[in-house]
Amino acid sequence: MRKVACRLRPYETEPGATDRAVAEAVTLLAAAFADGARKRPALEQAMRCFDRVPVSPGRRPKVAIFGDLYVRDNDVFNQGLVKAIEEAGGEAVVTPAADFARIIVGEQRRRWRLEGQYDQLLVWGNLVKLLDRLARHYHRHAARFLGPYRPVRMDGAGDFLSRFGVRTEHFGESVDNLLKIYFVTTEHPDLRLFVQASPAFCCPSLVTEAMARDIQRVTGVPIVSLTYDGTGRYRNDAIVPYLKFSRTLDS
Repeated sequence: MRKVACRLRPYETEPGATDRAVAEAVTLLAAAFADGARKRPALEQAMRCFDRVPVSPGRRPKVAIFGDLYVRDNDVFNQGLVKAIEEAGGEAVVTPAADFARIIVGEQRRRWRLEGQYDQLLVWGNLVKLLDRLARHYHRHAARFLGPYRPVRMDGAGDFLSRFGVRTEHFGESVDNLLKIYFVTTEHPDLRLFVQASPAFCCPSLVTEAMARDIQRVTGVPIVSLTYDGTGRYRNDAIVPYLKFSRTLDS
């Protein structure tokens, strides 16, 4: 639903229509989970909420969010980053947790194979197969908003990591960030901006931020690093010049 909302809200012609659809859809799905009802009818009904959102044609510059797990999808922690992107004239590209797991699992399984951790290989192999089946099943209900289902492909991830001096034996959030960057640039070749969302004093975030110049050189996409330090100072206005400039180039 978050992906659908990000796809529709920048183009809605009735302000607030997408957010109302999200609230109604969440209520429907939460009730289905609470009383053990079948999920498919609830999901179909939830998606019909989005059918009622009036939208205008057109495309805005795409902005992908990556970074710390506790920040990137937390609207309170990141000061409403998705809305800030939209208000600045962009379309936010978000990655659900299930997709993120499939993005990073390939390199993790290669490392476990090198380390002889075959129990992890077995567990994650079965989990990823389950996630793939569920993703394909649920995506068809949202395909009219998101386009046809595309499986997660990471065939060139190893070569991409090597351009930053990263090997299969390395692991951690900085490696995960690079894998997500590779996936997003592959899926969205028209991407205009990366936003790294981080909490203060986060070591992996600092490592990723130090690679920003190389990431931009390799991908051709600029990066804005936003650090939320708990002081309440607004941080998201740093993305505005990038999106204003992007729209200027388009015109």
